[in-house]
Amino acid sequence: MENLKVIRTSKQESLTREVELFKDEKQLAQNYINSEGFIFEEADLIPTNLNLDIEEINSKLNPKSDSESSIIIYESLKNLNLINASDKRLWTTLCHKQFMNYVQNRWPLKDTPRSIILSRWLFNGTDRTAFTRNAISRLWWAGHLTAEPWKKEPSLEFLKNDDPYKYTRIMTDVAQLWFDITEREWGGNLIYRICFLETFDRISKSKNVSATFLSRELSKIFTGVLVADVVLVAHKEPQALIEYVEELTSYLEI
Repeated sequence: MENLKVIRTSKQESLTREVELFKDEKQLAQNYINSEGFIFEEADLIPTNLNLDIEEINSKLNPKSDSESSIIIYESLKNLNLINASDKRLWTTLCHKQFMNYVQNRWPLKDTPRSIILSRWLFNGTDRTAFTRNAISRLWWAGHLTAEPWKKEPSLEFLKNDDPYKYTRIMTDVAQLWFDITEREWGGNLIYRICFLETFDRISKSKNVSATFLSRELSKIFTGVLVADVVLVAHKEPQALIEYVEELTSYLEI
């Protein structure tokens, strides 16, 4: 077990500036590709009360499976509170040090290394989307937003499943789902988020349609329903909402 230390805010800011101002992108990429883990000065680090079995986690992280990786990261940090989970220094440290090999393999620095480093190794954009783009924080938040929703919301009890990570697997298997959920305000609501994933799952099993196309079109329907029929939705149980949206899709070419 390793007692985790995270970089100070000043170090994170200097890393970001260095990447933003680095003139030679090819050399910047080489600096990240050739490194086996950034070595931070002791003065740059702050101790935490987090203890992780880094070797075991690394043995299970799979660059080819976001669902597998999400579950191992969330399981390893399941007791992380939302304040710590919102600390960019934690995820930046893990990307640059403990889980650097995974990040290198999951997000290769090809055509746009600067952009990839800023969004996947560091944090770029608004807080609402930045945490779902960073290579490691996105895995934890995927688990947090979708694991065992029936335990958090009694009205979702009818969706209880033997697999506590059913909805984590659904969301992380389709990149468009991540985008459609995190980019929309209703994605911040547990009931709407899970209803969307359940509806997606039901339709995808009954119709031969591209997952990317289905997610994109279904998100438009959900957005329309939750805006135009806000009063109607407010009085609908989650199960009724799912069935209502399913019925709407039957009239469309999905």
